[in-house]
Amino acid sequence: MKQITILLLLFCSIQVFSQTTISLTAKDLPLEKVLLQLETEHNFLFSYAEKDIEDIKISIQTKDELVQPFFQKLLKNTSLQFEIVNDNYVLLTRKNDVSKPTEQLTQICGKILDKLTQAPLPYANVYFQKSQQGMYAKANGNFQLKTDLKTQDSLIVSYVGYQEQRFLAKDFIKNPCLNVELEYSILPDEIIVVKDYLTDGIDLKKNGLSTQISPNRLGSLPGQAEPDVMKTIQFLPGVSSPGETSSDIYIRGGTPDQNLILWEDIPIYHSAHYFGLISAFNPYIMDKVDVYRSGFGAQYGGRASGVIDLQTVEYKKPKPLLGAGINSTTAYLFGKLSMARNKASATFSVRRSITDVWETQTYNKLTNRVLQGISFGKFNDINNLPPDAEFKHSFAFLDANLKLTADLGKKTKAAVSLFYNTNQLNNFFLDTKSTLVQRDSFDLKHQGFSAAIEQEWSNHFSSKITVISSDYDYDYFHIEIRMLPNPRNEFVAKMSKINEQQLILSNQHQLAGNHRLKWGYQYTNYDVKSGFEERRGNRPPIGEGLNTAGKLQVLFSEISTDKNKRFGVDAGLRYSYYSRLKKSYFEPRLHLKYTLSPSLDLHANAGQYHQFLNRLIELKINRPTLIDNPIWVLANDKQTPVVTAFQYQVGAIFHKNGWIVDVQSYYKKLTGITSSSLGFELLPQEGFDAGESRIKGLDLLVKKRWKNYRSWLSYSLSKVDYFFDNYAATSFPAAYDQRHSVSWANLFSYKNWDFSLGFSMTSGTPYTMITDYQLQPNPMPGPDFVEVEYDEINSQNLPLNHHLDASVSYRFLPKNTNRWEGNIGVSISNIYNQQNVYTREYAVDTNGENPKIQFFDYKTLGITPNLVLRFEWH
Repeated sequence: MKQITILLLLFCSIQVFSQTTISLTAKDLPLEKVLLQLETEHNFLFSYAEKDIEDIKISIQTKDELVQPFFQKLLKNTSLQFEIVNDNYVLLTRKNDVSKPTEQLTQICGKILDKLTQAPLPYANVYFQKSQQGMYAKANGNFQLKTDLKTQDSLIVSYVGYQEQRFLAKDFIKNPCLNVELEYSILPDEIIVVKDYLTDGIDLKKNGLSTQISPNRLGSLPGQAEPDVMKTIQFLPGVSSPGETSSDIYIRGGTPDQNLILWEDIPIYHSAHYFGLISAFNPYIMDKVDVYRSGFGAQYGGRASGVIDLQTVEYKKPKPLLGAGINSTTAYLFGKLSMARNKASATFSVRRSITDVWETQTYNKLTNRVLQGISFGKFNDINNLPPDAEFKHSFAFLDANLKLTADLGKKTKAAVSLFYNTNQLNNFFLDTKSTLVQRDSFDLKHQGFSAAIEQEWSNHFSSKITVISSDYDYDYFHIEIRMLPNPRNEFVAKMSKINEQQLILSNQHQLAGNHRLKWGYQYTNYDVKSGFEERRGNRPPIGEGLNTAGKLQVLFSEISTDKNKRFGVDAGLRYSYYSRLKKSYFEPRLHLKYTLSPSLDLHANAGQYHQFLNRLIELKINRPTLIDNPIWVLANDKQTPVVTAFQYQVGAIFHKNGWIVDVQSYYKKLTGITSSSLGFELLPQEGFDAGESRIKGLDLLVKKRWKNYRSWLSYSLSKVDYFFDNYAATSFPAAYDQRHSVSWANLFSYKNWDFSLGFSMTSGTPYTMITDYQLQPNPMPGPDFVEVEYDEINSQNLPLNHHLDASVSYRFLPKNTNRWEGNIGVSISNIYNQQNVYTREYAVDTNGENPKIQFFDYKTLGITPNLVLRFEWH
C-alpha cells in the first residue's frame, strides 16, 4: 500500500510541475498546430484572432526551456506578442505597427453562479466558440479575460453537471461584467424530478425511488463537520440507525445486512470503522451515491431491502486536484490526475486514524461508546477507574481507494478500481482487587477489485463487461480470568471470511420512441467460512465451524418507457439459479409513475427480492463484555433459508416555489429470516427457528427554501412485527423498531459560511426484561448454573431519544490565485448531552453472596465535538 501511495504522489508531482519547463521540436509547422500541441501537453489556453496566425510557420528546437524565454523564442520571427494571464492563459496579439493600428482589446469579466442556490461555481470553463480558447474561472466563480469585441464570436460558459450558456461577445460592450447563472443539467437517463430535495447535492430522481447524493455539492449538515456519506443517508425519511452509527443503517424496516452496499460495483461488507462510528468512505472522491429505499431495478440483486451504490468520477477528464485534511480522528490525502494527454485519469484516496498519535476528546467519546459495560455494572467509565483497576486500549484503521480510467478509442473505455481497509483493536483490563484479567482482540481486513470495459457499438447500443472480487476477513477473541469471589475462566473466539467473485455482462439498447432496454448476465461465486468456539469454566466447550460455497447465476432484463412522458413504466425481471440448493428464483419488478401536473408526480412500485448471504447476530445477554461482531453465512436448507421479500410502495411528490412535500407509504413482507439473524438465540446452533416479518410505514417530508435558507421537517411512522411460532403465540415487535421518528433541520449559507442546526426525536426501541431466575447446582467445582425466565419478547420500550446537533464551516479563498483553497469546519453532536439509551441488557449477578438481577444501559454518544481542516490544490 505504501508503494501505491508513493507512486500516486509522484504522479501528482509530475502533474503540478510539468508546466515549469517546456521542450519542443518543430520544423515548418503551422503555428496553429504548435499551439494545439502546447495545449495538450502543457495545459495552456490560448486566445488569438484566427487571421493573426494565418500562414505563420514555426521552426524551433528547445529543451527544458522556462516559460517566458520559450514564448519569446517561439514568436521571435513573427509579428506576434504574448501576454501570460493566470499562469496558463496566454493572450496572443499583433505587435504595435505604425502602418497598421493595433486591434482594440476589451477586458470582460463575470461571475458564474448556481441559478438556484446562487453559490459560486469554482473553476468553470469559459471559452470562445470559434477560437476554442479561454480559461478556468477562479475558486470564487469570477473570471476576466481580454477579447476583440468586434469579432463575431460566442462566449461559452460550462460546468460539469450544469447546462452550458452561450453569449455573443459583443453583448459585453454594454455591460462588460455579467453574472452567469447555470442550471443543473437534466440527463436523459437520470431525469431529476426534484433538485435540492433536502439540500444542495441531494436530489430525487425521476422514478421517485432513488435519491442521488453528490458529496462534492453538499453543504453543511447538522452534526457533520464535513460530508459523511453514510450519515447523510440517515437524513432521508425512512432511514434510521437506532445506535446512531454510520454502519447500522435500517432502510424502511430492513436490517443492515439486507442492504446492498457497492463501491464501483464491489460489494462492501465493512462500511464503517471503529464498530460503525467512523465512515469507511472518503466523500471527496465520490461523484454520486444512489440510494434506493423501496424497490430497485433488476440489475441489482442479492439483498432484500435497499441499495447504496457509491461511484467515483466516471470516464471523464478530471481537473488536476490534490487535497489533504485532518479531523479529530483521521488524516487523509486524496487527488485526481490526468495522464496520457488527458486520455487516462486516476482518482485516489488514503485515510488513516490518528488515534495512536493523538487521543482527542472526540476519540475518547467514541471509545467510551464502544467499550460500555467492559465489566458489567462495575466499571462503566473507562476514564474513571478505581486505583486497583488498569485498562489499556489501542485502535487503528487504514482505508484506501484507487480508480484508473482510460479512453481506449472513441467508443471504448476501461476502468480499474481498488478498495482496501483494515481495522485493529486490542483491549487489556486488569482488576487487582478481584484478580480479574480480561483481553479483547479484533483484526479485520477487507479488500476489493473491479475491472470494466465498456464498448459503444452504435449510437443506440452499448455493452459493458465487469470482473469483480471482494474479500472480507475478521478474527476476534475474548479471554477472561476471574479468581474472586468465584473463580471463572472464559474464552470466546469468532471468525468470518467472505470471498466473492463476480462476472457481469450488461447491455443497453436505446429503442424507438426514446424507450430503453437493459439486459445482462451475472455470475457470482461465494466461498464463506465462519466459526466460533466458547469455553466457560468447567462446562463442556461449545464450538462450530461452517465452510460453505455456492454459485449464483443470474439473467436480468428491464425495459423503461420514455421518461419525458406523463405516464412511465419500468418493468424488470431477474432470474436466479442457486447451485447450493439447486433451485430457481424469479423476481418480477414493476414501477409506475404519472405526472399529474408540472408540480405533482405520483408513483408506485412492487417487487420481489431474494437474499442468499445473511448475517447472524449473537445476543449478548449474560456475556456483556463481548464486542458484537456478526457472522455471515450462506443460505442452506438446514440452518439459514433464502430470505424472500415482497415490497410495495406508493407515493406523491409536490414541488413548487421552493416547497417540497413528499409522502410515501410502504409495506414489506419477509420470509426465511432466522432467530439467530435477529439475536434471539444465546448461542448459535443447528436448526435455527425460521419466521417472517411484516413491515408497514409512512414517510412524510415538508421542506421550504428561501434563497440561502432551507428548512425541512420529516416524520416517519413504522411498525416492524416478527412472527415466530416457537417464541411467541402472537407477533412481537423487532428489537430495532422505532415507531415514531421526527427530525427538523435548518441550513443557512452566507458568502463563504455554512451554518446548520438540527433536532431529532425517536421512540425508544423495544427490549425483553428478566422476570425471575433459578439457581441450579453445579456438579463440578464452580458457581451454580442460572436459569433465567423472561417476560414476553420485546414487550418493554426504552425512553424517548432526542438530541440537538449543529455545525458551521468556512471556505477561505486566496485573493491573488486560484491554485488552492481551504476549508475549516466545526460540529457538535448532542449539544445538551442527552443520555440516550439504545440497548438495555439484563443479567443475573452471581458474584456476591446474594445473586440479584442487574441491568445495564448502552448509551449513544453524549456531547461530541469534531473539527476538520482541509486544503485543496488545483
